[in-house]
Amino acid sequence: MHNFFIKNSENAILQDISEKFNGTSLITRNCIKSINSFLYFLNTKEMNKDTLNSILILLLKSFQSKELYLKQVVYSTLVEVSKYTDQGFIGINIIVKDYSQSKIKHKIIKSLFCIIPEEMINDFTKMLKEAFLSNDQNLINSAVIVCLFLLDKNCSKVKDLFKTLNITDDIYGYHSLNLLNLSNKILGNNDKGSLRNIFSHKNEAGILSVRLATKFKKFELFKNFLNLRISDTYVFFEACKQMSMIKEEYSISYISMICQGLRSFLKNGNFYEKFASIKILSKLSTSFPRKIEILNKEIEELLQDTSKSLSMLAISTLLKTGTEETIDRLVKYLPEFMAEMDDNYKIVGLNALYILTTKNSRKLDIFLDFTRKCFLEKGNLNFKLFIVNLLKKLTKNIELLDTVLDIYVCYLEDSEYHEVSSEILGIMSHEIYKSKNSKKYLLHVYNRLILEDEKIKNAALQCIYNLSDKMEISESIFEDNEDEIINTFYINNLKNNIHSAEDFEMSSLGDLQPKVETYLKSFTFVDNDEKKVVHQVKECRELYLSKENDEINVRLVKKITENKIVLEYTIENKYEDIEIKNGVLGVKIKNKITPLPFNHLKPSQSITLELDIDSEPDLTVYGTLDYEICMVDDYSEAESESMSLLPYQITIFDLMKNIEKEKGQYSGSIKITLKTDLAGGSKKILDLINLKIYSQNNFNNCNHLQFCGEYNNLGCFIDCTIEFDKVCRCNIEIWNDSDELLERLLKYFE
Repeated sequence: MHNFFIKNSENAILQDISEKFNGTSLITRNCIKSINSFLYFLNTKEMNKDTLNSILILLLKSFQSKELYLKQVVYSTLVEVSKYTDQGFIGINIIVKDYSQSKIKHKIIKSLFCIIPEEMINDFTKMLKEAFLSNDQNLINSAVIVCLFLLDKNCSKVKDLFKTLNITDDIYGYHSLNLLNLSNKILGNNDKGSLRNIFSHKNEAGILSVRLATKFKKFELFKNFLNLRISDTYVFFEACKQMSMIKEEYSISYISMICQGLRSFLKNGNFYEKFASIKILSKLSTSFPRKIEILNKEIEELLQDTSKSLSMLAISTLLKTGTEETIDRLVKYLPEFMAEMDDNYKIVGLNALYILTTKNSRKLDIFLDFTRKCFLEKGNLNFKLFIVNLLKKLTKNIELLDTVLDIYVCYLEDSEYHEVSSEILGIMSHEIYKSKNSKKYLLHVYNRLILEDEKIKNAALQCIYNLSDKMEISESIFEDNEDEIINTFYINNLKNNIHSAEDFEMSSLGDLQPKVETYLKSFTFVDNDEKKVVHQVKECRELYLSKENDEINVRLVKKITENKIVLEYTIENKYEDIEIKNGVLGVKIKNKITPLPFNHLKPSQSITLELDIDSEPDLTVYGTLDYEICMVDDYSEAESESMSLLPYQITIFDLMKNIEKEKGQYSGSIKITLKTDLAGGSKKILDLINLKIYSQNNFNNCNHLQFCGEYNNLGCFIDCTIEFDKVCRCNIEIWNDSDELLERLLKYFE
């Protein structure tokens, strides 16, 4: 290869091409060799523009030749040269003349539009229109590529050059489908049958079809995309991937098909197909653990795979879908992987195992034994601290308290990090007195005063101080102690039994009080306490406040915190060549209107506006959007527009925390009918209830959903069955801890 491209300077390249292309009779082989040398140089080194333009003129001389192969190479070369110079237009007349009588029009048209200046494009679009009307599929494919190229240059007029395109199962079908999408012609006829005919189920075009079906929410087409008798492997995996990313009410109907298809890929020997399968299942298991567990057997077989990546994904999936037997097998395999895992993966894995174990409490002993081994082995500080706090959660179970304390004291006797020891001593200061063996654990705390350095010694003293008003503290260890820190602690705290500082009385200053008060007034006292962290309780489902076909799209997400609600509005400009110069979103709550202004929203861009309101239920929120539109970057002329947004409510369901609850003593039910399909009916119910799905099942034209949550320490459990037969019939049952709250919740569905 190196010997073939022997020209290593601009002058040598120019001279070589001049010799080969200036002759009266062009020798194809020699010309091709010169072009190859030129292209190699162009892509590996910098070339002077004057030299490049000279070479361009020489290349155009090849059109005197009747050799078709040479012409094809030159046309391809012109496409490459157009990336480096804007002087290609000098060949327009020659190329147009050759186009009219050539058999390789599909090659010529791509080269032609690469060299035409932007201001001259409209003069040549007639050629593209003729290309779309021709019977030459190669020419049509080239016209599609040219249109995509021109759209990238913001030449939107090319969208009017065609009405529809033939979608083939190859890369050309991919480009044609992409052009239809960019030209907004996918939904020109909003008929499901026509969409089904447009979309492909094979290769590159099939993959784009899946993505567009997701974009336009045409989920009924996924019955074919997920059918391996119709779609190829790549399209099937893309469909599975999209299903793992969309909202649960849309994907639930297809989980069984996905599991059925992925089962065969989990069993075969193709690494990439197994990896793609388990990666998709790992995502789906977060939302549909009970539906994915039918593949647990196949997933468990991956634990013995030689690939650690596959094994790790299998573990993370099983930790969400596993049963009691799964815990036994995971505890067997996890130690081997823990040694090789990154600390973040260790934390995720151990936490998932904890969650799985809490659902199967009979396996808590196995979990504690496994956690003890992880804790006492050498490891990262963050991982150790995570285990400390994970074990702390189990101290709430009085039956497990001593087991957890035993693990803690084992670490204290052979500690690795003083930060971990201090954290343990802090937890023990609130837990030891609850144990029947409190003196045993207190002795380990005493040992820290003798055996440890000052950092841990201080934490041990604080632990003893916290316990001193809850249980008897032996003073013998403090008496006659020569350690200054321990002796001072004993005298100031235990001996004098002072457990809290008393408020200082200014009157005790006597005659000095006025002078002290005057002196203190000369200072500005700043509250240095850290601001309280605002914890987000939950993020509600996204609501659409504008119509689906509106050019200005407005969406809302309600973010609930402990004491307020954040209304997050997203405004999207769906115009192609129109800018929103400025606008004001007016939010009306009760009788107060709050304006949220914004400026310069470009085409296909969006902006987010936020408004904080009090955490109060049973509010109805109205909105209007007033804005001015103009052509992009042309603010001389602007038109004023206004649109009303769909009203929405702040409900008790919004304010409920996603906490697992049992059925309460009060119950009620209501039946409603919705004129929509099954997915639409499920979405309406989910938008209103706004709780995380606790359980869900889907069978013939029926969705069964369960939710649970907590409002003001009152539990709530909801069971909803949605059946579709021309319309959606919803039967909703609610169990609650409060009769009054139950009545308020049922009213939302009326």
